[in-house]
Amino acid sequence: MKLATWNLEHFYPVPGEPLLIRKNGDATRLRDIRLIERTRDAVQGLNADLLCLQEIGGLPALEFLVPGAQHFAEHRLNPTAPARERRHGLGFAVSPTLKVERLPDLRLSEADGSDDYARDAVILKIEDQFLLVGLHLKSGCRDKLRLDKRAPCKILNAQVSLLCEWMSAQTLPLVLMGDFNRVLTQPRDTVWSQLKSVADLQILEAPYRQIDHILTPKNWAVELATPKGMQGYSDHRPLLLERL
Repeated sequence: MKLATWNLEHFYPVPGEPLLIRKNGDATRLRDIRLIERTRDAVQGLNADLLCLQEIGGLPALEFLVPGAQHFAEHRLNPTAPARERRHGLGFAVSPTLKVERLPDLRLSEADGSDDYARDAVILKIEDQFLLVGLHLKSGCRDKLRLDKRAPCKILNAQVSLLCEWMSAQTLPLVLMGDFNRVLTQPRDTVWSQLKSVADLQILEAPYRQIDHILTPKNWAVELATPKGMQGYSDHRPLLLERL
């Protein structure tokens, strides 16, 4: 079984509409149809059975990127709104061969201090064996060890507290994946400490200091892959993990 996560940076499958937003203010560019199609090819090239995507335009984007899969997007998204009025969110594309039950979204967008762009967690039960949790947590607190000073850290801490409260009530094994906006692999990381205190999780460190992670049960034998040639589609690179 292959699991992958990728933040596609404001992706909508409409030429001239989706902004590829850069960090230096007004320097933005629109994706043309060639880049949109290449992005779709890159996503499909991951060949993932469980694929979590962030910053996408809801179900239409999932259906465009991975046709034939089972698609699940955040319930808070409105897929019928005009492209520029949609809020980007996260979703899953799951192999049609897998049995999936969708559970209620975890309303992390309601954590203390959250704004209109806060995302909820999408939760799936896979083959009645484990719970799969898709995440896109608050940005702006990438690697600060203390989480009680700046507003982004306070929001992230509130989201993690809600997540841990939910995790502690579950009986099935957990898999967490997505954009944590946090370097969990730094020494003594406070968020990672909270997560592993309530669930028996492991993390594999990617070859670069990234904020995207796939956390799996400790008793899973897993191998981390680093897909090559994935720059230029987004401000993130995909993370691919295989359960052996």
